[in-house]
Amino acid sequence: MATLEKYNKLYYGSDHEHVVELFELLITHYTSEWLERNESNPIQQLWLRSDEVATIELLTLASGIKIMESINSQWLKKQIKKSKESNFNNAKGAVFEIICLSMLHGEKMPVELPKYDQPGYDAILNIDETKNIRLSLKSFGLSEHEKVFRRYAQYVEKKIIQSLYRYDLKPLQVFIVFQSGYPVRNDWFYLIRHIDFILSALQERPSIEVKTNHRDIRFGTWYIFCKEMGDLEYDDSLKSYTFCIMASHHRNEQRRIFSKIDEACENLLRHSKHESNSVKNALFISIPDTSDIETCNEWVKQYFEQYPEKEISFIALYQSYLSWNIPIKSQVIGHRILDNFRKERFEGWPEDKLKFEITLFAGRMMKVSKSGFGIQRDGKFEHVITMKNVYSYQRGKEYRFQTESASEELKQSYHLSPGVISIPVIVYENGNRRLLAGRFAQDPEFLLI
Repeated sequence: MATLEKYNKLYYGSDHEHVVELFELLITHYTSEWLERNESNPIQQLWLRSDEVATIELLTLASGIKIMESINSQWLKKQIKKSKESNFNNAKGAVFEIICLSMLHGEKMPVELPKYDQPGYDAILNIDETKNIRLSLKSFGLSEHEKVFRRYAQYVEKKIIQSLYRYDLKPLQVFIVFQSGYPVRNDWFYLIRHIDFILSALQERPSIEVKTNHRDIRFGTWYIFCKEMGDLEYDDSLKSYTFCIMASHHRNEQRRIFSKIDEACENLLRHSKHESNSVKNALFISIPDTSDIETCNEWVKQYFEQYPEKEISFIALYQSYLSWNIPIKSQVIGHRILDNFRKERFEGWPEDKLKFEITLFAGRMMKVSKSGFGIQRDGKFEHVITMKNVYSYQRGKEYRFQTESASEELKQSYHLSPGVISIPVIVYENGNRRLLAGRFAQDPEFLLI
């Protein structure tokens, strides 16, 4: 029961009894022994974390289990078995179906489950007594091109941290953009070989820093901007930094979305009947929170225009993400759905039901996309960059010097911006130091939601 008590304390919602019920439901279906294994399954990874985001993801899964158990307990039992697989993607896919179908189920559009492992589609949405939608769920993970971008970005971040300590640099912000499309391996190697030299040069020319407090450096096809991190008093023993890097999408990114939609469409038609006036085919696609949903939505519209004969009449894009309110240092889980349907195929259908609505366990529906990345000015993130059709990676840690007598507010750690955490370091009169790191996810992306 120790694990359950630990997680109860991490959730700051008011309905404590409901939270206890949901965690007990997770333990009932997965067992404490399985949950506490340090393995590759995403549910186990979340269970072993101590941050609030992980807790909310687990509670969202538990809420989905409760709803789906009331619809079809045998389906849920098989789905949970699949969600316990060691293969990360298979397990995540099984969890996605539980959460997604539980969110879509409601009085307006109740979910009906076909036989288990029905080829082609995952559920039937009942619109009224004579009309329904065959629904295929798809979760699009990161493309291989974006995974490669992020791996190299992480390595560049490590090099920057090493240089900060090697040259005893002041707290620094580093912003990098690749100027010639998508960087290939040689471009990354060029940046990695020279980033240490660039940072050392900044330290060796203090007069320029004093004049402008920043320098712009154009190095090959990379644009690098370095600037001291404002006027806050930072802890000298730890190196504070923010790092953001961006590059244009790979030219095949749109083609990838097209091919996945086409593949889902063909799979649905291969295993189900053709559309009729009373039955339509639909896709509900979850896209990564690093993707721009408006751009993907334009690609869906183009797909409908280029393939008017395809018997797929409804495509909805869904995205969940952590949204930051920078001025008040808070975060919220945002959800967004963009619907696209071929209007000419839905004559006689109730218009008020031709829109996906979801029931949320946590967060709220958003009308705008995820905000971009923060640029620090005088110790605050005051300016936000929003760029479309780019891969981006941002991380950072700000170690703020605080005395023992500082207010409780100043002793709080918080997110400054996606991937960037502000951490107070308390220095006591006897010289001892204490790092108040807080409970934050290492990466600002979800594993399950």
